[in-house]
Amino acid sequence: MIYHLHQLLFEVALLTIFELGLDLRIIFRFPSFNSFIHQPHYPLSPSTLFEPDKMRVQLLSAERIADMLPLVQQLNRHMAATVLQARLEATFKYEHYRCFGLFENDRLIGVSSGWLTTRLYCGRQLELDNVVMDERIQSKGYGRFLLNEIEKWAIAEGCETIELNTYMANARSHKFYFNLGYHILGFHFQKNVS
Repeated sequence: MIYHLHQLLFEVALLTIFELGLDLRIIFRFPSFNSFIHQPHYPLSPSTLFEPDKMRVQLLSAERIADMLPLVQQLNRHMAATVLQARLEATFKYEHYRCFGLFENDRLIGVSSGWLTTRLYCGRQLELDNVVMDERIQSKGYGRFLLNEIEKWAIAEGCETIELNTYMANARSHKFYFNLGYHILGFHFQKNVS
């Protein structure tokens, strides 16, 4: 109870900071895989689930950018498609960049990219970036499926943690990540230098 009260107070403070117009993002960190027990705080009802036998997650290559772009635009509506495409093309050139696609049958319905890193404070890590589900199917279990599959991949790759950022204004995502066992680790600060 005390933990939840502290968490609530923390979130209220964060929302206040957001209202003041400060550009901060929350960093969520997945606890050590060895100590985590998969018990969601708010289990999904069976009526909201999909058919997992029609689902698959696979690593994507730069050849799938055209398929990814409509999904990535849903999260980045303020950016021109040409800018997003150029940035996607640039990220695929990095050795430690990975991009995961969630397919229902053969239709791409979700993407998440990430970076394999080693950090002093947490060891080998997958830092997720841009977790995007087609907005028409959100809150139906697809995102949970995608992140569970990514977690399995990260464990197989020897990662000790998964970390991600989410925008402060995206309260729905906060609940989603809490339910998957992530916790707030700190702030992500940004300064525009261009």
